[in-house]
Amino acid sequence: MPLYKISIEGEGSERTYDLQPQTPSTYSAEQLKERQDLQALLLNRPDAIDKDLLILREEFDSWQDSKRRIDLLALDKKANLVVIELKIEEEGGHMELQAIRYAAMVSAMDFEMAVQARERFLSRQKKDPDQARQDLLEHLGESESSEVIIGDTPRIVLVAPTFSKEITTTVLWLNARGLDIRCLQARPYRLSSDLYLDVEQIIPLPSAAAYIEQIAEKKRQEDRKPSGDRREPSVKTLFRHGLLKVGTRIQLIHNPQEQVNVTDEKAKWATYKGFSLYPFEWEFDGEVYAVRGLTRTLCDKFGGNYKEPHIKSVDCWTIEGDTLSLRERALQLNQADGAETTENAIP
Repeated sequence: MPLYKISIEGEGSERTYDLQPQTPSTYSAEQLKERQDLQALLLNRPDAIDKDLLILREEFDSWQDSKRRIDLLALDKKANLVVIELKIEEEGGHMELQAIRYAAMVSAMDFEMAVQARERFLSRQKKDPDQARQDLLEHLGESESSEVIIGDTPRIVLVAPTFSKEITTTVLWLNARGLDIRCLQARPYRLSSDLYLDVEQIIPLPSAAAYIEQIAEKKRQEDRKPSGDRREPSVKTLFRHGLLKVGTRIQLIHNPQEQVNVTDEKAKWATYKGFSLYPFEWEFDGEVYAVRGLTRTLCDKFGGNYKEPHIKSVDCWTIEGDTLSLRERALQLNQADGAETTENAIP
């Protein structure tokens, strides 16, 4: 909807009224940059996007390909990650596809990872990083970290001056299938000497947003209920119990396949690097992997074929000095918690 200037002239019955539409400016005309300006503005006032957001990180890049960065990563009060993608170009380019990719890449994030993201954010803001954990707990209304389960289906917010029909059609189609993607039209206006930013949610329509959110939240709550079908990844369990810490080494104890012949001792070891979707640095090549990716690459290098479905990567590795595989140790810990563990849930 356009922005109108109200014009009232005359007195009493002689009054005349007029609404004068104001033409929006452009980011280029106002010399506003995407990261330097728009991102900085919304970083300081995330309530312009959603009143219930806590920023975890700007320029989030904690994955293997650091060239890909989320403009803003946030957490809402219902423990859902929120991927915020910004564009200042008209019609938004292919931002919806980019944001979906990012959402998939951070979907494995847990509470401890979120804390570490917030710590890095506070450090860059020259604030106390030790406040990060308490920030998250207060934001979520929780007193203990163990009570927090981060949702595994991040919400997405797209912010652009206009959106192409291709984007809006795609977003509507995906929302109808259970995702939560919002399109916010953000346009600068130059009125006299003042510069304004008009932010308007166009998808879903505000009148329908509450209903859509209610349905989506119901699904998220169902997804979070503990059950035999919702099991915790082994590496996450070991991290949660403190068995995996930065610097912890894991060792190959079982060949993924008979034909795999590991001839280099370094290939049998990897080191846990902490917060990342790819947490293990392989001593053989210095690259970082999740357990599945590490095992797949080992097979490729030493004569195997990971595509065969019976391979369980967490059965092949153990924590240095342990006698059980990663899966067996995690299963033991989760049985003590009354939970279960799952395999191959890590990218």
